[in-house]
Amino acid sequence: MAYQPQVKAIEYAPYKSGGKNPFPVPDIYLPYSECYNGNVLIKKAEAKTELTQAHLDEIYKCASDPVYFIENYCRIISLDDGIVSFKLFPFQKDMIRNFQAERFTLSLLARQSGKTQVVAGYIAWFAIFNPTEQIAILANKADAAQEVMDRIRFMLENLPFFLQPGVKIYNRRTIVLDTDTKIFSSATGGSGIRGRSCSLVYIDEACFIEKDMEFYESTYPVLSSGQKTRMIMTSTPRGARGMFYMLWRDALEGKNSYKTYQADWTARPERDIRWRNETVANIGYSRFKQEYENSWVGSTGTLIPMKVLETLQWINPINDDESLCVYRKYDPSHKYITVADPSEGTGNDYSVITVIDITEYPHRIAAKYRNNDISPLLLPHTILNMCMEYGNCPVLVESNSACGGQVTYILYYELEYENVILTSNNEKSIGGLREGGKGNQAMPGVRTSKKVKSIGCSNLKTLMENNYLLVDDRDTIEELGTFIAKGTSYEADDECHDDTITPLILYSWFIKSEYFTEYCGSDIGVDLYAKNMKKEMDNVMPFGVINRGFDTQENHYRAYSLSGSYEVTENLYKSFQEWMME
Repeated sequence: MAYQPQVKAIEYAPYKSGGKNPFPVPDIYLPYSECYNGNVLIKKAEAKTELTQAHLDEIYKCASDPVYFIENYCRIISLDDGIVSFKLFPFQKDMIRNFQAERFTLSLLARQSGKTQVVAGYIAWFAIFNPTEQIAILANKADAAQEVMDRIRFMLENLPFFLQPGVKIYNRRTIVLDTDTKIFSSATGGSGIRGRSCSLVYIDEACFIEKDMEFYESTYPVLSSGQKTRMIMTSTPRGARGMFYMLWRDALEGKNSYKTYQADWTARPERDIRWRNETVANIGYSRFKQEYENSWVGSTGTLIPMKVLETLQWINPINDDESLCVYRKYDPSHKYITVADPSEGTGNDYSVITVIDITEYPHRIAAKYRNNDISPLLLPHTILNMCMEYGNCPVLVESNSACGGQVTYILYYELEYENVILTSNNEKSIGGLREGGKGNQAMPGVRTSKKVKSIGCSNLKTLMENNYLLVDDRDTIEELGTFIAKGTSYEADDECHDDTITPLILYSWFIKSEYFTEYCGSDIGVDLYAKNMKKEMDNVMPFGVINRGFDTQENHYRAYSLSGSYEVTENLYKSFQEWMME
C-alpha cells in the first residue's frame, strides 16, 4: 500500500493583525469552519464567535464615527508600501462628514484626489453598521462600478474578524451581509435600479454618464420613496453641461436639496507649485483647469461665448409634464411665433416645438415641447395645439427631411392650418404666407440650407450677446453649451444633442424677413444697430465723437473722431447696410 502523508486539518483562518499598522484592538481567532465557502478572509453568516468587552466597545466606537473606522480598520494598497491603513486627508474627512450630515450630496473633486477610495470606505462603514439596507453603486460603465465594488471587497476582506459581518452572498457584483444589507453594482442604464428600493445610491463620475438626464429621471423616484434615502454623486468636471452641472449650479443657488463640496489639487498636501507647473506643461493648461482646478471648462469653440452662457439661468416651468414645458401663459395682448424641428420619433433625435414671445425685447421662450418618440403622424397635431394655445400664432417648420416634409404637409394641407409660414428659394418670397406668397414658388416650411443655417447662427449669436433673446429653458441652455464649430458650420459636440438649438436658429434667420418685421411691428436689425452703435463708435474712436450737426441717420453715423477715423465709421455703416440686405 502506497504511503499517504498525513494532512493536518486547518483549524483556524490566518490571524489578522493589521500588518504594518496594527489594529487598535487585537483580533480574534476564527475557526476555519466559520469561514464563507472556504474563503479564509471572509466570515460566514451567523458565525459563532466570542467577543470580549473590549471588542464590543470598539465596535460601538466604529459605529459612531466613520472617520475613526476608516482610518483604523480600512486597508488600501499603496504603490510604494503595499497594504497600509487608510489615513485620510483633511478634505476627505470633510467629505465623509458631509455624507453623514446630508441626504443629497454633490462632490466636485480634482483628478487623483482619492474620491473612489473615500466613498468605498464610507459605503463599507454604512453597510456594516446599518442593517436591512439596499446600497447601489452606479457608474457610466459597468467596469467603473465594479472598481468601486472591488475596493469595498478589499476593505471587507482585510477587516478584523471581530468587526467583520458575516456574509450570505459574496461575488463580484453583489454582497449580502447577514444583517440583510445588500451592496450591488451596475452601469447607469435606465433600468439599473428601476423598481428597486435603495437607501443609498452612489454615482461615480456623474459628469460622464450618457443620457444622464434620462437616467436621473428614472433613478430619482427610487430615492424619493423614502424619508432617509441618500444620494452621493462624485465627479470631475466635464464642461458646463449635463445633469451634474445643472444640479451643482442649482444647489449653489438654493434651488434643490443637494449640498455641495469641492476640493481641487491644492487639497493634497504633497502637491506644490512645482508639481502644478510640471503637470500643466505635460497636459496643457485648459485640461489642467478642468481636471485639477474644478473649472467648468465647456466645449471649445461654442457659438455662444462662454461669458454669455455663464449668465443664463434656467427657470422651472409652471406646468408638470415630461415633454411640454410652459414658462409663460398666453397673453392676448402679446405676439408669438412657433418654430418646429421634426424628427423620426425613433428614440434618438428629439422633435422640438418652441413658442417664442416676440412682443418686446428680449424675446423669450413661452413654451417648449421636446419628445424623441412621438410619431411624425402625431406631431402636426401637437404643433397645431400649441399654436392655437398661443393665439393661432404663425409657425415655421423645418422641412429638410422626408419626416419634416410629411409633418409640414399634414399640418398645412390636411389640418388646414393657414398660419404655416411659406418660404421659397427665391429670397424675395421668403416670409410670405400663402395669401402673400410669390406665385407658386412659396411652399410651406423651410429647408435649412447652408446659407439659412449660417445666417441663423450669426443672428442667434448677435441676439444673445445683446440680450435681445433670453433663453431660460434648461434643455436649451445645456445644448447651447455644447453647440460648437465643426468644419465650416456649427453642430452638437460628440455625444450631445442640438435639437432645441435648431428652432432658435430658424427663428434667428427668420427675424430679418419682411413678414416678420410687419408681424412684429419693429425692425430688429435697426433696433440692434441703434443700440450698439455707441459701443462700436467708442471702440473705434477712443477719444470721443464730434457731432457736426448732420440731421440724417446716415450722416449722423458718419461723425468724425478726434483721431480722424472717418473711414472706419464709414466702413462700419456700410457693413451694417450689407448685413441688413443679406
